[in-house]
Amino acid sequence: MDTVVTTPETTPEAPAPKHKHLFAPGYDFCQCGAARCGYKVSGRTSCKKVATASGLCKKHEAEKDQPQPFWSADRIADILKNSDQTTTLENGKVVKNSLIIYRFLQRMFERQTQDEQQTFATSHDNGVGFAGCDARLLSDIATGSLKFNTEYKAKYNRVNGDGLTIRQAKYVASRLTKYVKTQLVVIANEATDDAASMPEVVTAQQVLQAAQASRDFGARGPVDTQTQFTLGGQPSTESVIDTKIAGLKLMDPAKYYDPFDEDERLSEEAALAFWTKRFGANA
Repeated sequence: MDTVVTTPETTPEAPAPKHKHLFAPGYDFCQCGAARCGYKVSGRTSCKKVATASGLCKKHEAEKDQPQPFWSADRIADILKNSDQTTTLENGKVVKNSLIIYRFLQRMFERQTQDEQQTFATSHDNGVGFAGCDARLLSDIATGSLKFNTEYKAKYNRVNGDGLTIRQAKYVASRLTKYVKTQLVVIANEATDDAASMPEVVTAQQVLQAAQASRDFGARGPVDTQTQFTLGGQPSTESVIDTKIAGLKLMDPAKYYDPFDEDERLSEEAALAFWTKRFGANA
């Protein structure tokens, strides 16, 4: 009797899953060693694709020689992602991203129909404004923040440089992400003239410059730069007070002119006298 020997069938090995490059926040290399695309928006690396030998991904390598509009989808997405940071506009002005997000929110709310604005709901499939899932909450934030900022400007005669609170800006930004390519790019490029009215972020350099101007040309009169410092190299008490006053006036003019928040605006002379006495008592 012949014995039949059978060999077990071997199944081909499944191909190894394709590696997906992941770049942790703040890191420019994947765990496998691949470099991240070096494309930057507002000084921040914004692309999460793998770089080629040129240091850019294939998409940004092809676009690097082509003129790009300032308000591109990449820039707007970067603003929404970094809601607590700042952005330098075309005119060189540095503004808070929360203020830009506030402007986006108001323009989106204006795109709602009149009945949608009144009901805080989306009832028309017209392709503009909020989606149904966003209408109630974003409409509520849009109307509430508009009321607050309108009252703020009427009270202090200046634009609220924040636009939204940190928490509001982060939440609104997460909701607006879906509208970047469909609506926000169009809104941003239609409203470039609004940049002139957007308050610039106050930097430390501006405070120092204002303090210097206050010491040299303020109400106290010209200051002898040779004697405004003591022999030990430390600034004089008067110089310190002037610096504090100039910094407060620049950083928080509402408090400078209304120290007790009683809707009683002081004159320039009265405010200067009040804060000179207040800072002088603590010197």
